[in-house]
Amino acid sequence: MLVLLILHLVAALVAPLFVRWWGPRACYPLALAPAAAFGWAVARTPAVAHGGAVVETYPWIRQLGLDVALRLTTLSWLMTLLIGGVGALVLIYSARYFAAGSIGLAQFVAVLVAFAGAMLVLVFADDLLLLYVGWELTTIFSYLLIGHSTERRSSRWAAAQALTVTTLGGLAMLVGFILLGEHAGSYRWSEIAAQPLPGGGYLVTAVLLILTGALSKSAVLPFSSWLPVAMAAPTPVSAYLHAAAMVKAGVYLVGLLAPVLAVVGPWRPVVQVAGLATMLVGGWAALRQTDLKLLLAYGTVSQLGLLVVVTGSGTPDAALAGTAMLLAHALFKAALFLVVGVIDHGAGTRDLRELSGLRHWSRPLFVVAVLAAASMAGVPPLVGFVAKEAVFAAFTDRPLLLAGLVAGTVLTVAYSARFVWGAFADRPGVEPVQAGPIAGSLLVPPAVLAGVGLLAGPAAGLLDGLLRPYADLLGGVHAHLTLWSGPTPALGLSVLALAGGGLLFALRGPFAPVLARLRWPVSGSQGYEWIVGRFDRMAVEVTGATQRGSLPQYLGIILVVLVLLPGGAMLAVRPWRARIPFWDTPLQPVVVLVIGVAAVLAVRARRRLTAMLLVGVTGYGSAMLFVLHGAPDLALTQFLVETATIAIFVLVLRRLPNRFSARPLRRSRWARRAIGVTAGIAAAGLALVAASARRAPDISSAFPDLAVAQGYGRNVVNVTLVDIRAWDTMGELAVLVVAATGVASLIFERSRTGPRPRRAESAGPAGPADQTDRPVWLRGGPTLYEERRSIVLEVIIRLIFHTVVLFSLFLLFSGHNAPGGGFAGGLVAGLALVVRYLAGGRYELAEAAPVGAGTVLGAGLALSVGTGVVALLAGGSVLESAKVDRSLPLVGDAHLVTSLFFDIGVYLVVIGLVLDILRSLGAEVDRHIEATGTATGGLAVDKGDRS
Repeated sequence: MLVLLILHLVAALVAPLFVRWWGPRACYPLALAPAAAFGWAVARTPAVAHGGAVVETYPWIRQLGLDVALRLTTLSWLMTLLIGGVGALVLIYSARYFAAGSIGLAQFVAVLVAFAGAMLVLVFADDLLLLYVGWELTTIFSYLLIGHSTERRSSRWAAAQALTVTTLGGLAMLVGFILLGEHAGSYRWSEIAAQPLPGGGYLVTAVLLILTGALSKSAVLPFSSWLPVAMAAPTPVSAYLHAAAMVKAGVYLVGLLAPVLAVVGPWRPVVQVAGLATMLVGGWAALRQTDLKLLLAYGTVSQLGLLVVVTGSGTPDAALAGTAMLLAHALFKAALFLVVGVIDHGAGTRDLRELSGLRHWSRPLFVVAVLAAASMAGVPPLVGFVAKEAVFAAFTDRPLLLAGLVAGTVLTVAYSARFVWGAFADRPGVEPVQAGPIAGSLLVPPAVLAGVGLLAGPAAGLLDGLLRPYADLLGGVHAHLTLWSGPTPALGLSVLALAGGGLLFALRGPFAPVLARLRWPVSGSQGYEWIVGRFDRMAVEVTGATQRGSLPQYLGIILVVLVLLPGGAMLAVRPWRARIPFWDTPLQPVVVLVIGVAAVLAVRARRRLTAMLLVGVTGYGSAMLFVLHGAPDLALTQFLVETATIAIFVLVLRRLPNRFSARPLRRSRWARRAIGVTAGIAAAGLALVAASARRAPDISSAFPDLAVAQGYGRNVVNVTLVDIRAWDTMGELAVLVVAATGVASLIFERSRTGPRPRRAESAGPAGPADQTDRPVWLRGGPTLYEERRSIVLEVIIRLIFHTVVLFSLFLLFSGHNAPGGGFAGGLVAGLALVVRYLAGGRYELAEAAPVGAGTVLGAGLALSVGTGVVALLAGGSVLESAKVDRSLPLVGDAHLVTSLFFDIGVYLVVIGLVLDILRSLGAEVDRHIEATGTATGGLAVDKGDRS
């Protein structure tokens, strides 16, 4: 089973490449992934035919006791057949449904394959938390598939609605899973089902929350509105997600849990009332539709209600009927959706008022549609008839529920006839549709599904033997799946339903006014839009009341809350030690005094640049405290970070006034100072309390030995970053890349990867001489205004630039055993670029770094991630370090630790971040200053194009 999941993951990853090579025809090889799942399930039929199970377990998160527990039983075997078989046919269908060069085809195919893999995770999972992972993956992938046509608002809205409804239901279900798992003492469903569950309100709450998730996923009232709207998706999505896969997830969950939870108080009333109401409302709505796809959508809603009623009733006969109906529905509804796609593809419309004579256009398509619709209506000898009769037989002892099911079936027969008539009948006054021949890849998939539905009816005895083990979980099964069981009440009800549905269709003309009047005053979509609109309005009101546009106000509120809540709790409990040493060396209070004086002066400063420099003094003072504590690596990093921060502040201050505004008033100024002082005291107290509150052994005490034994380095800080806590560093690298992207997206008005500025773009003071080919040493200098240029600074920066870069490389390579490392080295190299820019402007920066910042960031992140992948492929754990010892001629013994490559990735990411900030807050702001003439600072500003 795990191999199948990996196969789908690999297929999804290579799908964009295949589509780039072969276009839509890439769907053919990619269909092998779900086809493999189908074949594997067929091969495992003997293992589950008599109630057995296929089990695989792999360790996952050992600290939480969570394993990848996979289990194949009768119900999940049936779902695997549907997911794999229908998925493969839909991909084959998509190869001709989409034209070559279709926008977003690569993403569509990749997500469709990934969705199939996520559905397999859902049905294979034996652990409830793993099931939830698969559940939410299907939600995310369905969002991307429904919203495939991003240029259409209806598509985006439908995707958002489906995501909102199913995600909220999924979150409720997660809480229910947690309650159930804690109540039962296990999250393994096989273990929960094997023992009696304690009753009580705790279990009732869990059941209601789980049913909320299941009903929302399967579009059962009151969550039905998202499914018809989701018909904005391409037809292959509707055929797969909304007929055979996604909407079946909720039905599957109900069927999985029913053998154990059906006896819990609210289970049967909820599933039966909600399911029966959905069946009736959906069937009635289907009769009013003129769009063939919407007709099938509301019919799907109706059939899902039926499935929930049958699978959730918790009786053996109903369970057997439910699995048969699950199979039948997937076959006929997927086939009908694919037929609608062929009609839309050929005729250019799905409106039954505009279609006429299609049965003459393609006799095979007409036959396929009739077979699938007949199965949906329950006409013998198709599998839909077998399943519908089994449903009636299972509920003969509950007349009220049976009457509702018969009424819903009458509606099903009527809208099945409406579909065939609307799509293929000759309509007076409407021109017959003229279209070209149908490609085999479009006709074969629905034909296969309809053909299986035809063959499965006479093979009902075989189906009975295969599906019975699931029904046996609920007790002894009295009914059988059979095509002919004699003159039984179920047969009479089937005839009654067919006759009633036929009569209802025959009276469609006189009955039209009744159909138009009998409807809800507010549709589900309108109700959803109203709710979303009210939430949007509430958000606007809350935002208007709390977000006044004042950053000091926001920060002040945060700090006041910090002081009152955690600070107040700290004062109430007083958890600190009796005696606290205030310093270890007399130099520490001196440094603290400098920090305090700088902080006070920064608060009183009126110039922005002065305040920024004074804040920088506080940072350098903190670095000195690290030095006095014997932490040179931390001190070096703090010095470099503070210097880089000052440089960034300088870039930003160019666009701000030199002085702070006269506001705030004196009273509020003192209030802000009081908040700052109390927040500082509270933060210091909380840090002290946190440091002294440790009860467990300090894990960092083992880091020095681990650094040497496993990281092969003596610099504990650096080895911790690149080996012991490399996962943390990986996350921080991702944050840096996101931060760089965010800054660039806010500043850049053009592509970040566009052409770099060249000196030839502007005429320098030397005039025509600038355009000669003679070597120019200070390349950026001629682009600066004379009053802003310093020849001495340019020469000095040019002389020391390469030395500083070499020093950054020294820090990179020596950091494993001495102060330094990739982060410190990257900051030094970044500062070299900063001073190069400050001396010569953006043109000089382009000469110093003739590469895109995105390229550097991507290369660094890829190198760091690749290091972890290589370690995994080599048989170790992710990001595990290894030591390579070699004796080299003229060099001697050489030692290489593989974590160096991870550190090189850190080095590149830091350089890329600094370079991106320089080009965003530096070069791009320069360009804006040139265009507007609004420079306010005293930095070197390029002439650019203002000449």
